[in-house]
Amino acid sequence: MINTILKHKSLIIRYTGMFTSFYILFSFVDISQFKSVATKLSWQIILATITLASLRIWLLMERWRVLIPSQERLSRWLYIQIMFASGSINLFLPGILGADVMRSVMIANHHQDVSSNSFISVYFDRLIGLASILMMGLATSIISTEFLYRGTIIIFTLLALVFLWFIVWISQHRKVYILIYKWLKQKNLIKSYIPQKLLGIIKKLQSYNPSAKQILTALALCFPIHLLWFVMVWLVSQHIGEDISLVVISLVTIIIWVVSLLPLSISGIGIRELGFGYLLSQYGVSHTHSVFLGMFQSAILVFFALLGLPLLWHYFWQKNDKAKI
Repeated sequence: MINTILKHKSLIIRYTGMFTSFYILFSFVDISQFKSVATKLSWQIILATITLASLRIWLLMERWRVLIPSQERLSRWLYIQIMFASGSINLFLPGILGADVMRSVMIANHHQDVSSNSFISVYFDRLIGLASILMMGLATSIISTEFLYRGTIIIFTLLALVFLWFIVWISQHRKVYILIYKWLKQKNLIKSYIPQKLLGIIKKLQSYNPSAKQILTALALCFPIHLLWFVMVWLVSQHIGEDISLVVISLVTIIIWVVSLLPLSISGIGIRELGFGYLLSQYGVSHTHSVFLGMFQSAILVFFALLGLPLLWHYFWQKNDKAKI
């Protein structure tokens, strides 16, 4: 029993973080008010948000597909199935990066090769997505003067972009990584098994070399991908009676996206609501409406994750069936 708890302690901590976030939220938000807020949303606006979120998933698939070498590309229908199925894994794993891990596993299974460019493209796709989010956050912070903590946000995004650049750079300079690894190991500052796994990933990354056209196309797709989500949240905010600008909604959403990458909860649930509750309230939005906007986004993510569960189940069932044969 104790061994089982220790084995799953990471998952237990994340679920604890999620429920703790909700406990904090409900300590200063009247839950009974959420029903009256939700009734302000018509079926048309709900249908519009689902449509925008669906289009966003399609564009995410296209961005990933662009980064895969043409000789390894499979059908769009297969990629969209993988997107939906992998998204469902976030219901069970901490943070929001579990879907990327699952995408890698599923595409590697189709290619029967974990060193394929399709497998590595998942990680590069995530790096481009993160870089575009940070660049949009930086641009928004510089252009507009209405943000609180504007200077802090600019400094943070610049540092984060430098860090991402360092990750990409070191992936192409394996010898530098080995030197850093040996130095840290001599100082007993790290556990050896983690760098060894990273070494294997970096070795694979060196064989992946997308063209400038592929990278620029993927970056160009990032703008409509992010904008669709910002517009979706902004539309909901307008329909519940909050006159808040799209620019503020965009920056707050970007901040929450970055925070949600940390494995503090399951699929960012709880952290998202707490973040929106705090940040939007700084702009005069009521706590109830701020938290509702976070909950609405979590509901959309859970909705699409549930849609992907049959595909995820089919993948594991098919895999187990082959193993029996």
